[in-house]
Amino acid sequence: MTFVKTRQFPLGLILCALVFLLASCEEIPPTLNLVAEGGGPVTSELADQPKGVLIEEFTGVRCVNCPAGAEAIAQFKVLYGKQLVPVALHTGFFARPYAENRIDFRTADADAIEVYLGEPQGYPSAVIDRLVYEGETGLQVTRNSWAGYIGARLAEEPRIALGLTTAYDTLSRQLTVDVEMLGRLGTDGREAFLTVLLLENDIVDYQLTPEGKQADYVHEHALREAITPPLGESIGAFAASQLDTMSYSVSVSPDYNAEHLELAAYVHYADLDEGGREVLQAVSVAVE
Repeated sequence: MTFVKTRQFPLGLILCALVFLLASCEEIPPTLNLVAEGGGPVTSELADQPKGVLIEEFTGVRCVNCPAGAEAIAQFKVLYGKQLVPVALHTGFFARPYAENRIDFRTADADAIEVYLGEPQGYPSAVIDRLVYEGETGLQVTRNSWAGYIGARLAEEPRIALGLTTAYDTLSRQLTVDVEMLGRLGTDGREAFLTVLLLENDIVDYQLTPEGKQADYVHEHALREAITPPLGESIGAFAASQLDTMSYSVSVSPDYNAEHLELAAYVHYADLDEGGREVLQAVSVAVE
């Protein structure tokens, strides 16, 4: 896998790229509150983009209670749509595949994220926007708490807005990803990080359920690999109204079903203390 990073600041180039991408790519459209070269304002949807909430679900094919957590997330996704960004991380003892499994969902990237965030104390478990909420002892929270914490975070204003576009070549299996970042409130001088993950949906494989091992269970939002480093790539201290673009090019493994791929991108802090890893904005988009 190869990575190519670029930073683009000239507004004329950005507008040209937008015209091309709108015609050919699946996207969360960018919204720029800048001044065009002719002096007039440039507006786009990023200026009004609502807060997206990242929910990192820790799961495994041997976890009998985890399908209930996945069902809860599916219901939240129906309710909140694109504002909810789920990522399913298969880690730990419960993620060991059965002999019948055709896919081993475990990845080194998911393991790295679990080490960084801390192990679940029970299942189902999830980390929501990487915050420690009042009354909680760590980042991992149980299913009964998810709805309230998600709702509270949705009411926030994103400090950075994200536009995410993809272009996929079916012959070469080459995927290009562009992430536009627009400072809304900025990061108050703190260093922020961008993480981009490749997920796969609609994977039919074995899963333990309360009724026993189910051969036709459908796994959603499974982390396949991180496009950036799994703990993120530094974008520095981001100022209000600052515009930046990061671009990546990766070869998609033939083990992945390209028709069911999804990208998740989020900007976050990465301080060592538990209160310092807040996700400032999260978005997701299908690969097309």
